[in-house]
Amino acid sequence: MDATLVAQVAHNIHLDPLPGLPEYFAGVFRYQNTLVPVIDMRRLLENEPCLQAYATRIIIINYEADENHMRFLGLLAENILTAERLDDELISSVGVTNENAPYLESAYASSQGILPIVDAKDILPEEVRRLLFRKLDETIND
Repeated sequence: MDATLVAQVAHNIHLDPLPGLPEYFAGVFRYQNTLVPVIDMRRLLENEPCLQAYATRIIIINYEADENHMRFLGLLAENILTAERLDDELISSVGVTNENAPYLESAYASSQGILPIVDAKDILPEEVRRLLFRKLDETIND
């Protein structure tokens, strides 16, 4: 993921449920007076929930909700211990297009194995993005 999108990395935040969204939404929390939706990345990628572990973190990113608005989006992910600058020469296309996972267009070959590179702008399908941020706006205005 492009590090310039990262606003903060947080640990151990209580999430409140937001009903009516796909299972990979872990919930919402308040950050800088804004409700932030959180996506469970392991559930999204592997259909299993993230483990509640020491190295499980929420990566808060600046997300383009639509062409006129940036919003915060939380990505719940496991094994977040460090941030690393990646060697561009070791990032390569996965070679196939997966319409169910358009956010996974490339991968990084590391000493720990192949790591998927997530393209934040494509992480939410358009209809889910509209539903999510409309639901958040309704929750804030209630």
